[in-house]
Formats: sequence, structure tokens, C-alpha cells
Amino acid sequence: MGALLLGTSLSVACDLPAGETATVASVEDGETLELTDGRKVRLLGVKAPAPPLGWKGENFWLFVAEAKAGLSGLLSGAEVELRFDERREDRYGHVLAQVTVLRGEDRVWLQDNLVARGLAQVYSLSDTRACVTELLAREEEARQARRRVWRSPGPIACRTRPTWSAWGVSPTAINWSRARSTRWARGGSSSM
Repeated sequence: MGALLLGTSLSVACDLPAGETATVASVEDGETLELTDGRKVRLLGVKAPAPPLGWKGENFWLFVAEAKAGLSGLLSGAEVELRFDERREDRYGHVLAQVTVLRGEDRVWLQDNLVARGLAQVYSLSDTRACVTELLAREEEARQARRRVWRSPGPIACRTRPTWSAWGVSPTAINWSRARSTRWARGGSSSM
């Protein structure tokens, strides 16, 4: 387990009230897992690389398979603890949680692990901000070390607007109506 479990203890990094425990049945993608009771859990506070919604092509999308494999490697048949912020479900009925992997006495905060390894970026909404400060610090370390998604020369398809500091651009400088129609907004590059 050594290198895979490079994370911080949940009690130190993310102070949310104790939640519930469950067992992982499978991993759907780099940020979604299915529990043995049939519920799907979205990892709260992070976005992993993913092709654009509805993508049916065969083009290779950077780090998508690696993000899913990274999550699968940590979760195969694992028992997990789910901790919740203000909002517990997304609009699709997925459970939204901070997830800790439990292996005997070892406890690994999953979101912290993925962000530290460069397999996910920080993402939050106004009602899901718990632990974001800790995750942003971890993301900055991953950026500085140019781990996985941060060693890419351009944006990665994470289904989010890009993180501005990586390119030295202010979000107010972007014409979003134009950006939505460009390849850049879909995860490719553009000459904006």
C-alpha cells in the first residue's frame, strides 16, 4: 500500500462530523464510486479528468483512465467512511461526501490523496466548501511539483472552468459566451 496511501489523516486535515461507513462495490470514474448498497457517491470538493459529456469519439483524453485507475487502486472492496457537508446529494441523487478509506488502523482521506497525486483538481460550490482550504494547499503542492494533470501543457477536461492561476489569467478577463463555443472551453486549446 505504501505509495498509494500518500494522504493525511482525516482528523487532522478535514474536520467534519463522523458520518457513516460503507463498502465500495466499484469505481465508475475518477470521482464517482458505487457502494454495495447500490448508492453512488461523488467525491465532494474535487473534479477528476473526464471527457466532455456525451463524448463518443475515440480520441484519447489526458489522464481520464489514470484518474479512474488511481481511485480503483485505493478502493477495490474497501470499507470507507463518508462525511458530509451542508448538501448531501447532487441533482442526480448521488451522495456527496468527503471519503476516508479504512484499512485496519490506516485511514486515508481520499480527496486529499487524489489531489496530492495530481489525479484531481479542487472544485467546490457555495454549499460544499468544507475542507476546500486544505485541498487547495495540497493542489498547490501538486502544481509546483507538476504532478500528472499539472504537467499538461494545456487545460484538462475536468468539466469545470479552468483554474486561473495556472495560466496567470483573471476569470473576469474571459468572454464566457465566446469561450463556451471554443475548443478551449471543451478541454482543448484555442487561440483566444
